[in-house]
Amino acid sequence: MRQIVVGFGLEPHEYPGILLILDYLTNMAYCVEMMLKLLSDDWNSHKVGEMYQKVFGAAHPNPTLMKEITTAVRHQKYLFEPNGGLMAEIEDLEKLYDKLKSEVRKKYDAFEVWEEVTAPPQFTAYLLNNITRFYKKQGPSVKVAGNPDAGSWRADYMDRLREESHRELQEIREAFEKQLREGKPFFFQHNETSIV
Repeated sequence: MRQIVVGFGLEPHEYPGILLILDYLTNMAYCVEMMLKLLSDDWNSHKVGEMYQKVFGAAHPNPTLMKEITTAVRHQKYLFEPNGGLMAEIEDLEKLYDKLKSEVRKKYDAFEVWEEVTAPPQFTAYLLNNITRFYKKQGPSVKVAGNPDAGSWRADYMDRLREESHRELQEIREAFEKQLREGKPFFFQHNETSIV
């Protein structure tokens, strides 16, 4: 939300990209559901309204928000349409987040998350075989109009950019080849410990 407020509020007043609000809403929906699961001990459903009622002993005052969160968690493509979207419920969503965060702090004084997901060897092999699909070297945009040395400078710059790109591609390729050759797993992990 800070990026949205600052990006639009300060010169040059740029409208944010749709991916920014999509990331925010997706993360908020999952975060709220996860806190409700943690507090209600309901790990088998996505019924956030029922979880809320279990935690607080009463239904949430905004049933539309509960429906929107449930829909967002189950069917991310409906964050904006056809329901009307979570953006219309932003004030209540933020209040709910704060309320749940406060409840989590009351119940848990600390937490640790350690998760590791190991990819199969085919995943690493695919990345190795398709490096150039995901790697592109881009240089900065430079205006050279009216500069008599621009052609020479640009040619030198492009040569250096190509050399750097070649080195980086080779380094990436060698890292993936070594991973496969040594039979090491390629994994994704998240480790976080916090005093709430």
